Amino acid sequence: MRSTLVINIITALSFGVLGAFLGDGYKNPLYFYWLIVLFVYVIIVDVLYRAKEDLDKQLSEAKDQITALTITKNEKSDSVIQCSFYPRITNGTLESEKIIQIDVQVNSPIPLTSAPEIKLITDKEWNVLCQHQSFIPRKYAGRFEYFLDKPLLQCIDNKHFKYSFDVKFSTPDTYHFKMVLDNGEVQHQINNSFKISQRVS
Repeated sequence: MRSTLVINIITALSFGVLGAFLGDGYKNPLYFYWLIVLFVYVIIVDVLYRAKEDLDKQLSEAKDQITALTITKNEKSDSVIQCSFYPRITNGTLESEKIIQIDVQVNSPIPLTSAPEIKLITDKEWNVLCQHQSFIPRKYAGRFEYFLDKPLLQCIDNKHFKYSFDVKFSTPDTYHFKMVLDNGEVQHQINNSFKISQRVS
């Protein structure tokens, strides 16, 4: 950058000096003022040109970031974040009329600006709790939607998150569910089911 500036100044001054000598301009005191103006002009033009190059570079980097974010949002969810849904059990079975703690762990290869929120969608009504408070479902298209606003969130950093909440079932059955995690940047969903057995007295 500095070498280019020096070359530009020398070139401009060379033309000015050459023109002055050819026309005896060096004998006129105004000639030196003209050289100073020319010198300042060359510096200003060079500075403006460098500033434009820096702005173009920043714009290009910003476009690349936007493109990367767009690709991230449009990729398949499995390739963006990983998530596990883990029911805690003590005797090897999931039983009715018992509170079952669910742990959800989320790992992201890219830093997230905020923790994903959980939406639990079930085909049957569940009793979903967090710190002994029940979540009221919204019934939509014959299914039940539970919006869990960061239940017992443990955030190690902006790439690793852990959630915990409780579920309870009144009757033995096979319960299907879909869990969606979304923070506006990335989205991930799990489709699965588990079987609830009759409680053993």
